[in-house]
Amino acid sequence: MSTVPWFLTDSAEITVAADDFGHVVHEVPAWVARPTDAEQVAALARYAAAEGLTFRPRGCGHSVYGQAQADGGVVCYTGGLDLTYDISSGKLDVGAGARWRAVLAAATRVGMTPLVLTDYLDLSVGGTLSVGGIGGASHHHGPQVDHVLDLEVVIPSGEVIRCSPSSHPDVFFGVLAGQGSAGIITRATIPLVPAPTRVRWYKILCPSVATLIACQRIVARERRFGYLEGQIAADESGRWSYVLEAGTFYSAEPPADAALLDGLSLSPDSAEIEDLDYVSFCDRMQDGWL
Repeated sequence: MSTVPWFLTDSAEITVAADDFGHVVHEVPAWVARPTDAEQVAALARYAAAEGLTFRPRGCGHSVYGQAQADGGVVCYTGGLDLTYDISSGKLDVGAGARWRAVLAAATRVGMTPLVLTDYLDLSVGGTLSVGGIGGASHHHGPQVDHVLDLEVVIPSGEVIRCSPSSHPDVFFGVLAGQGSAGIITRATIPLVPAPTRVRWYKILCPSVATLIACQRIVARERRFGYLEGQIAADESGRWSYVLEAGTFYSAEPPADAALLDGLSLSPDSAEIEDLDYVSFCDRMQDGWL
């Protein structure tokens, strides 16, 4: 396999594959592969199985505890599987190596969007579907794995299977949030919904973690916002801050702030409010993060 151009052993590739975003676990693989289609992934799976090697998929490397590392085995990058195949009838067929930034761009060109996006868009489709995929809309719609129509998967034996809830459901549900243990996702069909044009974004400073949680429970129960998260962070002096972060989507008139913030027992000046176009809001973490 070392003569195959997408099967690599140079030290720079090996060093990168032995690290991840967590910088905690460092397992050194024997091989690194960069396939460009499902058949190449399948050939890798068959080779690894025949040689008794650990075989791990790796998207953008944002795992934090070595989930995409393979001690003495093969790390299979999925970034080459990044084609957008078709967008029609309220769904998008896309390669697992495509980043959610590309998915959002393709969808919004036709006025659509996925229901759930991660806060950081430079994660791969296959990567987040392999771990769950949680975003600010998950309090309404669940994780990204709840919104998949069908998948193309390479199972450990090296067979390529197209699966869905009704066709090979054991494979379908096994790979979603399966961390690559049941197979490698190479392609996914994702449902789309009409995209809003604007977002009213609220960042509300809370006096305590108890207040933050109480406010989150209220607005989640009453479904006031389309996007909801919370942040707890310490500054350089060790002082903690508690921020309720929420957004409401609209396309015409902006929402009434008083109604959305009613009953949250927060001071009137505790809220920072900003209006953004939808794509800018979804991509707000691009600059200065990661």
